[in-house]
Amino acid sequence: MVVTEESVCIYGTISMSWVDEILTWNPADHGGVKEISPPVDILWRPNIAFSRNPSACNDRESNVFEMVTIANDGRVSFLFHGYMATECIIDVKLFPFDHHECVVHLIDNKGINEVVLQTQDYLVEHEVSFPHAEWIVNDIVSSLNVKQVSGNISASAFYRCWFKVSRRPGFIIIHNIIPAGFVVLLSLFVPVIPPDTGERLSYAITTYLATVFMTVSFYDNIPNSSLCITLMSYNLVTYYAISSLSLIWSIGIVCLSKQTTEQMKIPNYITKRLEKKKTGDHSSDSKMKAFDDCSKHTIVDDVMNTDNLDIIKVDNNANMSRIGWYETSRYLDKLFFIFTLICYIFLLGWNILVIQIDEFNSCKSIYQH
Repeated sequence: MVVTEESVCIYGTISMSWVDEILTWNPADHGGVKEISPPVDILWRPNIAFSRNPSACNDRESNVFEMVTIANDGRVSFLFHGYMATECIIDVKLFPFDHHECVVHLIDNKGINEVVLQTQDYLVEHEVSFPHAEWIVNDIVSSLNVKQVSGNISASAFYRCWFKVSRRPGFIIIHNIIPAGFVVLLSLFVPVIPPDTGERLSYAITTYLATVFMTVSFYDNIPNSSLCITLMSYNLVTYYAISSLSLIWSIGIVCLSKQTTEQMKIPNYITKRLEKKKTGDHSSDSKMKAFDDCSKHTIVDDVMNTDNLDIIKVDNNANMSRIGWYETSRYLDKLFFIFTLICYIFLLGWNILVIQIDEFNSCKSIYQH
């Protein structure tokens, strides 16, 4: 299949038969011969051809096989075997889960007055074909139509066969998508590494370079078409942007964690948020410890419990460590991790939804022709 030319090259067989009253004989007069196979060029053949002939098979070898057999009752059977090109409606939006609708038009160039087209019961047999490594043909629908030419009593008949070509996504999934998923998963955990360790920036740079390599590895497989940009291309751009943002974020967080409150004041809303969070953590831990101590005694005095709780509150205020830029950077890393996680989950869910909708629509569209 040539995506840029919206065409596909098919290797198959076309079988036609007709009755020629001139080519009849009595087998008894010719040694009992009931069937012959003369050269193809010496016989009359109907002028049946493709209505459109793209250049998808130009680079293929001209391995064309033609054979004619004539029976004694005048029935001529013509067999054509080789490469045939036809046009397709290309839609690579869901690469590598893309489906393309193609059509084969066989038309009588000299009109219906010379040849009357009729179809057999089986029409198209694609089960006997050898499986292709990248594509699979399914949902074949064929019809025979007669088109009346305006202003003329003659008409032209054409045979039309619609079929859907689907890509086999196994190679792309194993070779590209699954490794890309691991790279995305690794880049997701960049904010988890503390900024005061030397591995933070090296890990962020490594995941960024892995994302760049992942993007380049997709270029050889993604169809080169500007008419319909693939959903995979938008995903790669989004992952590349998030990885770049993660690297820039890591550089800023490492520099921010080394600042002091004297050099740069922490915003009040962040300080209040951290103090509230730390107060809640210390209060819950102290209450749990007091509950454990009280459960060891059989008799507890209410007055002593009240005094203990007052002492706990005083201890919490006294033991609360000073909030600096390092604690602030860890808090911001947590928010950034939640943000990137939500983005990845949203992209994954959106891709699954779009693919399922397209599968539902493609099951109906081929039969509307």
